[in-house]
Amino acid sequence: MRILVDNSGYALGNLGDLAMLRVALDRFRALWPQARVQVLTECPDRLAQLCPWAEPLPWRGRQLWFQDGGLLRPFCRLAPGMERRLRLRAPAVAAALARTQARMRHVDWEAGAVFEEAVRRADLIVATGGGYVNDHFRSHAMQMLDTLQVASRVGRCAAMLGHGLGPISDLGLRANVAATFPGLDLITLREKWTGMPLLQEIGVPTDRVRVTGDDAIELAYRIRPCRLGRCLGVSIRVAGYSGVDGNRLSALRSALHRAAPRLGAPVVLLPISYHADESDREVLCRLLPDAEAPPATGTLMEGVEQAVRNVGRCRLVVTGSYHAGCFALAQGIPVIGLARSAYYQAKFWGLAEQFGAGCSVVRLEGDDLEDRIVQAVAAAWREAPDRGPELLAAAQRQIELGWTAYRELQERVAERRRPAGTVQAA
Repeated sequence: MRILVDNSGYALGNLGDLAMLRVALDRFRALWPQARVQVLTECPDRLAQLCPWAEPLPWRGRQLWFQDGGLLRPFCRLAPGMERRLRLRAPAVAAALARTQARMRHVDWEAGAVFEEAVRRADLIVATGGGYVNDHFRSHAMQMLDTLQVASRVGRCAAMLGHGLGPISDLGLRANVAATFPGLDLITLREKWTGMPLLQEIGVPTDRVRVTGDDAIELAYRIRPCRLGRCLGVSIRVAGYSGVDGNRLSALRSALHRAAPRLGAPVVLLPISYHADESDREVLCRLLPDAEAPPATGTLMEGVEQAVRNVGRCRLVVTGSYHAGCFALAQGIPVIGLARSAYYQAKFWGLAEQFGAGCSVVRLEGDDLEDRIVQAVAAAWREAPDRGPELLAAAQRQIELGWTAYRELQERVAERRRPAGTVQAA
């Protein structure tokens, strides 16, 4: 049994991405203990820290395969879009032509050959959880969808697990979703707020779509504390796709300076992304320099678990980062989601629908933003002890749905691998 795993962050620099990936890998190992699991990454050393038994698959190999204007261009230069059509409709031919061109141009094709073999020999090709099938991450989404299309065309079992979808206005991306999804064996969504309507709008059949929640919920739920904490947790994401700017940060800072002393609560910073171009830690330390920052940790997996435990010290989490909210809700801790862009509004409203009243959303707009944050914090802090049981019940329900979907995928893989004419025993 061989499994090829695509994922939401090849640099492995986001703790939410890492949590989703680790839970998925743990589930694969539980269902297929002897499987060879290959994970697309550009940082093999980090993957070894996260999951020592997973095998790194060079991300550059997929780039060589799927980049437009690459090794297939000399064969397709007269027909726009021909490169992509050739890769999708005749992958074996495309691979042979790419190998030929690599030799002629003295390009190192080794990574491409490794990727080609991984696709050809895999029993299951799967994209684990993430929120990148949208306009903001178009390039990542297109290559992932193309990979799954190739898997379907060569008769492999293909699935997407734990995804958030949209917004998608780009016509090419919408067309790729509509072309890829019907050929997949299973699609699981982490929320139905935008995911299901988007699929229906595009015209994707939903008979193999399940809403299971975010895979990372299981990790946070598993190491939850036995009692509600006393800290006020804060996280924020400053990036082009979040729409958070200096004015919103200023309002948030003022609101927290007003709210925290009234609560008598220590403020704990909860960074999730450690990517150089969107470091939550750097932003949070500038925003609240006197608050408690997380300590340095050992391995990557220890860092993920420590981040979850830091969240577990809180009574309430105020966050503009989706997975800080996931980690909190899964441990019975209420969340105030801060959202400005349509992308983040969809994330937090979807999370609120999955968990109920313990997750509220504050739009980062308006002259009264500071006051609305203060009021939301006061109300959520007061109600926190009563929210825990329903949040934990929602987390448990989503974990069970996730396992049910993974077992369904296991059955589909077994059906695909079963020799033709074999009758399954009753």
